[in-house]
Amino acid sequence: MYQFFKNIFLTKGFNRTLIYDSLNSKIHFLPNDLYNQLLLNNFMVDKKNNEVFEFLNKKGLLQEISDDLVDCFIDLDDEIQIPYDIATLVFELSGSSSKNLYKLKNQNILQYNFIFADYTSLKSIELFVDFINECESDTIELTFLNGFVYSKHLFELIKSVKKIILLNNFAGIKIDDPSINKNRYINPWNDIHFRLSINFINYLESLKHHTYFNKKVFINKDCEIKNSQETKEIYGNLNNDNQFDIATVLKKPTFKKLWNIKKEDTLVCQDCEFRRLCVDNRLPVKMKNNWAHKEECNYNPYISKWSHEDGFRSLKELDIITEKGYLEMNKEEISLITNELWKG
Repeated sequence: MYQFFKNIFLTKGFNRTLIYDSLNSKIHFLPNDLYNQLLLNNFMVDKKNNEVFEFLNKKGLLQEISDDLVDCFIDLDDEIQIPYDIATLVFELSGSSSKNLYKLKNQNILQYNFIFADYTSLKSIELFVDFINECESDTIELTFLNGFVYSKHLFELIKSVKKIILLNNFAGIKIDDPSINKNRYINPWNDIHFRLSINFINYLESLKHHTYFNKKVFINKDCEIKNSQETKEIYGNLNNDNQFDIATVLKKPTFKKLWNIKKEDTLVCQDCEFRRLCVDNRLPVKMKNNWAHKEECNYNPYISKWSHEDGFRSLKELDIITEKGYLEMNKEEISLITNELWKG
């Protein structure tokens, strides 16, 4: 008999089932009609199931195993422990905020993402480089947004930094980095990549948490402390704290209110096959018994189409309504539309 390797996970969507190969960071799809068969995890080489077997085996998802060894392979632990108060601190660099960087030293923070969205003075760059040289994080992320003014001083000074540096360029300008082949990695972002994160830690985290808001802190150019760039509530200001302590911020009652909102509890998202791999910065809105979003996603799980693909139709165009706290849709009509889009 054949079984899935233990690093293979299934997520059932509205139309299709996503098969996640966590070892190779790959995803595959099969129709929902096969979901129950996949759950049985017992594949035989026979004429009836030969097409499914051949597909799974060709993708390297199956292992041949004798009956007496079936129970010898235990499931992977789906618990994830992040031994840090904060997994990601997003810091918007400015003249004011850079002077307060030293206050973040010795805080229990896993990684930093520095945002450049304006002109950055040489002094601010020097303070920034001093900080990343001294902080314990092995990887530093730099995000360039519209408004960023290119500075050769920045790339000259980070040339000697002995850390992995990830560059996210949303500024619409060419980045001339002399160390691009040394310890740099430029993320080839497009809209799909930006929303999906095909890694195992993200997959496990999504089981119990919101993968965007969980264990995140955002400090803007005015030194205001928030959960994220998208949230409105302010929980302090670095300018006012000579002895800043991140643990004090986390104790404030509402700071973590978005951390544990799962996709399974969110309308539309709960029907999406990508929900365990999605990093979604839209603010969830509390409904009667669940959550929803005011803005539509760029993927529609009811027709399995991304917004850039031919045939895409929005929830509004399909008359799918979530405002009342539950989904209203004409499943028969949507089924006809989906079949027409995917026929042949």
